[in-house]
Amino acid sequence: MTGAADMVERIDRDGAELARLTHDSLVGAVPAPGRVRVLLFEVGTTVIEVQIDAAPSRRLLGRVKPPADVAIEMHAGEIGTDGEITAIARSDADGAFTLALPAQRSLVSLHCRLPDGTAVETARVRL
Repeated sequence: MTGAADMVERIDRDGAELARLTHDSLVGAVPAPGRVRVLLFEVGTTVIEVQIDAAPSRRLLGRVKPPADVAIEMHAGEIGTDGEITAIARSDADGAFTLALPAQRSLVSLHCRLPDGTAVETARVRL
């Protein structure tokens, strides 16, 4: 998978279940300025869909499916670190949320606790 070198499987945070990267719109695509990147992470029946808005906004638009009102933490850091919380958001009733991306490209993961109490952490990807 092209670009897979930028992905690290997991950091064990609170015994969270790993939501694996199942789709990256940049894989096999020709890089182009302004191209929107779409990522899908899945674990069980939960899907976390992410759209990356490049410069100038540097934001992440996401959606939890099935829709759930959950707190989402973005952790950013490099290999060998747990990463630090760089942004927190709450999804709305439709599962939608927005987070500001770190100023510098880094490995990023999203962490949330579903309504049933299950902790979920996405695979880390470089954004």
